Amino acid sequence: MGVYETLREKEPGLKFWERLKAYFYRRRLTEALGQLKTTRAVTNLEDAKSVGIIYDCKDTKNDVIISKFAEQLRGGKRQNS
Repeated sequence: MGVYETLREKEPGLKFWERLKAYFYRRRLTEALGQLKTTRAVTNLEDAKSVGIIYDCKDTKNDVIISKFAEQLRGGKRQNS
């Protein structure tokens, strides 16, 4: 399947030039993301000075679980945000 057919299936309302422009934009974006270097480091919670908690709050069960976890963390000397 060619580029034209792929773009037409994903975005049927676009005109030809808009589809072509979108193709090159996505191609350039993919190339740029491929060259992106990320550094990751593992940090122990015991050594952390502050901890941020990100979670899905749509389910109320998560609120209870996260609240208990935050209380456990507050027992130490770190800040919760």
